Amino acid sequence: MEILIDFDGTCVEHAYPNVGAEIGAAYVLKRLVAAGHKLILFTMRSGKELDDAVEWFTSHGIRLYGVNRNDLRDEWTSSPKPYGDLIIDDTCLGMPLLQTSGRPYVDWGSVTTYLETRRIIPKVVLDEEEFEKQGDSYYTKKGDFLIELEVLKKGYLLNVGNGFIKTRLESEELTEALNEAAWYIQSYLEMDEQINKQLYLP
Repeated sequence: MEILIDFDGTCVEHAYPNVGAEIGAAYVLKRLVAAGHKLILFTMRSGKELDDAVEWFTSHGIRLYGVNRNDLRDEWTSSPKPYGDLIIDDTCLGMPLLQTSGRPYVDWGSVTTYLETRRIIPKVVLDEEEFEKQGDSYYTKKGDFLIELEVLKKGYLLNVGNGFIKTRLESEELTEALNEAAWYIQSYLEMDEQINKQLYLP
């Protein structure tokens, strides 16, 4: 999906022309990118203020697909409005908001629940930083289960709980393989409540 992301009141608290305080957006945006979605910054900021917003994404290690434009739009329209499948903006009708002081801002806890429920991001989170490389494999532990990603000539072999879940992943990049593995594990959790209890991955 191409997802349009507002900045002030969405990624940070309202503090324009400055960059506001953190509100929990960065972690969720990283999960969106890891799940293969393309983020497009969609903001009224310009000049230095826009540069500051772009720098916020860079400093958090969040890859942007575009800034106030989507190149796919040029294939079928000359409209200046960027195309997106989804918009996350504090001004959207129905957007869950929080307010501690000043103007309300996006409630990323509620947004995360929505994204997981709609299967836009997997509930199972496999963070590359959690994995340790040993030989030709990457390892991490979730709950009581060891998760292994073995590097193959093409793709990876996913092994959870010494064969409890075992399958070949087609993705060749580690980040993409982790996303594929997360969806595969989640499919097991959704199939059977008993499996969910046996393989609890917080």
